[in-house]
Amino acid sequence: HEKLVEQSENVAWSPRALRINQWRYSGSLDADLVTRAVCAGFINQPDACKGLAEPHPVLQKINQASGGVSFTSFISTLLIIVVVAMGALFLYKRS
Repeated sequence: HEKLVEQSENVAWSPRALRINQWRYSGSLDADLVTRAVCAGFINQPDACKGLAEPHPVLQKINQASGGVSFTSFISTLLIIVVVAMGALFLYKRS
C-alpha cells in the first residue's frame, strides 16, 4: 500500500518514463538496452544478467566497420586545408 501511495504522489516526467533504482533512465526503450540497464544496477548480478556482458550488436558493427582514417589521408586533407586557408588569406590581404 505504501508503494502505491508513493508512486501516485511522484508523477512521472513523461508517459513513457522509466526509473531504475530510483534513477531516471533516459536511453532508448529497446528491451535489450533496458535489461542491460537493470542488470547494471546489481552489485552481485543474478544468473539472468551474466550473459549480457557482451557489447550491444550495434556497437560491435560500428567498431568493426570503422577502420579509421589512414595517416596519408589525414596529412593530405590537412595540407589541402592549409593551402586553401593560405590562399584565402592572400586574397583577403590583396583587397
